[in-house]
Amino acid sequence: MTRRRTAHSLSSRPTPSDLKAIGFALAPLLAFALALAAPAAALDIPVGEQYKLTFYGFLNPAVTWDSRGSKGVDWAFASPNSAREDSAFGINVRNTRLGLDFAPKPEAGIAVGGKAEVDFVDSEDTGGFPKSIRIRHMYATLDLWGVSLLLGQTWTFLHQIEPATVNTTNLFGQGHIYDRVPQVRLSKDFGDFRVALQALTQRQGLGALVGPGAGGSSISSDQPNWQGEVHYRVPDGPLKGALVGVGGSVGSVRVKTPVWGESVEHWAAGLELFLPYTLGPYTLSLGAKGWVGQGAGYGTAADQFAVVDAAGRPESIRSLGGFLDLGVARGRWAVHAIVGLDDPDDTVRGVAVDRRENRTLLANVTYALTKWLDLGLEYQLVETKYRPSLSAQSVDRNERVLTSVFLKW
Repeated sequence: MTRRRTAHSLSSRPTPSDLKAIGFALAPLLAFALALAAPAAALDIPVGEQYKLTFYGFLNPAVTWDSRGSKGVDWAFASPNSAREDSAFGINVRNTRLGLDFAPKPEAGIAVGGKAEVDFVDSEDTGGFPKSIRIRHMYATLDLWGVSLLLGQTWTFLHQIEPATVNTTNLFGQGHIYDRVPQVRLSKDFGDFRVALQALTQRQGLGALVGPGAGGSSISSDQPNWQGEVHYRVPDGPLKGALVGVGGSVGSVRVKTPVWGESVEHWAAGLELFLPYTLGPYTLSLGAKGWVGQGAGYGTAADQFAVVDAAGRPESIRSLGGFLDLGVARGRWAVHAIVGLDDPDDTVRGVAVDRRENRTLLANVTYALTKWLDLGLEYQLVETKYRPSLSAQSVDRNERVLTSVFLKW
């Protein structure tokens, strides 16, 4: 990870007028947050004799300052030739989230539950009103004889450790391997170990097809994708709550080109780790995830799936990456410093990929003003290395300052 330290370099820094404007933007938002009254706690609703239904979520107004053009809500990559763009402000509420938890009431040893969660983030790149509601999680669960069956859409494998970002991108394409995909999952606890096996299809979300033959090519059909993972959580002692997990994924999809139609293999393997440590009034934490894969999806290969060469033959792109998250918390305050890297192969079959590397440096501070109201301030630098024909610079850099309010219930 020593190469990651180069992310400290900046192509441009905010001018005094930019900093003054940032201050003016943050002040009214924070003042508004301080004036908000605390709402009621999450609403629990009995539903017949089957469930306890919990309505949860948050309102999330956010203000952003981007060094090179407005990046919208989901911002994962620096723009090519970004030095030609001016800095820009954005205000959005599209990460506002609504959810329902169906807590099961066991009957004859069988417990049925589920979750439904949506937000308003869609494919629109800039601020403004959302075009649609986006499904985040939508699944049902069945617990029987100590085995849990899940059917629906939720996280892929190795999803226990998340980077503590204030932004909604959550290091997608910047080193965090994740996605939400429809699946069937079986899981079981063996003491402090949890084992899970899942099957899913992933035609969508694998990433882009690139190369001279990508025009007119598409991922044309779903194939089974098999996954497995094992996690261990420390039950007690000085490292109580620590967790380590390993997992893997393998599958294929059919790629159709103007010349060929063939299955392209994809796979991934990864490790995740969380270590907490109490030092007097402080809680220190280390979160980490590392992975390697080929055409794996989940934001890997900087959100690229396969190269299609001039002859129309597709081949998936190999990549490796991960992130480190160092945290310090005391009382209502928490501070995090995070680095992430996604490093695809520069060429596949002699063809240059579009995004050759993506890395980020991020720092944030959050404060729980009340049980229901959190405030966050975050700085992020993203550096993306493009193939020469896509960018006149060897590495394009964008910066973001974000302030965010989470009004929870």
